Amino acid sequence: MDEAGKLQADWAVRLVWEANAAVLQALAGRDGGCTLSGVLFVGARYALAHVGDTRVYLWGGAGLRQLTRDHSLVAAMLASGMLTDDEAQGHPDRNKVLRSLGNLRQPQPDYVDTLPGSPTAVLAPGEALVLVSDGVWGEVSDGHMAEILSGSPTPQAAAQALVQAALEAGAPDNATALLVRRVA
Repeated sequence: MDEAGKLQADWAVRLVWEANAAVLQALAGRDGGCTLSGVLFVGARYALAHVGDTRVYLWGGAGLRQLTRDHSLVAAMLASGMLTDDEAQGHPDRNKVLRSLGNLRQPQPDYVDTLPGSPTAVLAPGEALVLVSDGVWGEVSDGHMAEILSGSPTPQAAAQALVQAALEAGAPDNATALLVRRVA
């Protein structure tokens, strides 16, 4: 395993736990929390740290590929075979998250997900990381997201088009999109 990559991934996870401490402090004993998908770049190499149901996708020559897994009740029900993909789409509990920041006082191993299979990856020229909230991915299918990404001239235009598509579809939750594209 690449030692520099492991250090970068560990750094990303530590930053999430620092954010967790800040959320706990802001909540001041009240119930609440938030989800987070973060990407930490060192040059073109990136590490990912993720808690909740926001998503990170890789967009490039191989199409659109989801890098994160949802920490939600419906995702767990899907994984266990209790629901089909069609049943999950409109499920009334699809916004119930099982992991969030502000939920734990002490860091726990494996609570924060990182990249599957490797601590880091390199973003190739022309590739982009697409970070979206559940208001976007819940209303805009992966296929439609890919169409929007391929038809947008800039990352800013793509992000705006993703949010607009989510709003037009009636996004019941926040609709947020961010793209980071490597030019060269």
